[in-house]
Amino acid sequence: MSHIPIELRAILLMLLLSSAILLGCANWFLHYTCGNYQDMTGKPTKYVFMDSCYVKTPTGWQRYDEYIARAVTNEGERK
Repeated sequence: MSHIPIELRAILLMLLLSSAILLGCANWFLHYTCGNYQDMTGKPTKYVFMDSCYVKTPTGWQRYDEYIARAVTNEGERK
């Protein structure tokens, strides 16, 4: 690895660190919003690292985005 210029190594290191920080912040935000949904609704939730938020339903754990889509669809059917 000694044939790679020091400037290129520094740039690659900065890109790697920036990516890690960005992914870490995104993961923290998703974990926070998942817990916040539980606090607002009282429905149990769990966050799977770098995957998604899940909401506990009578039939089991359901992804948050699917849960919300079904809730919106069911609300439309009631009217």
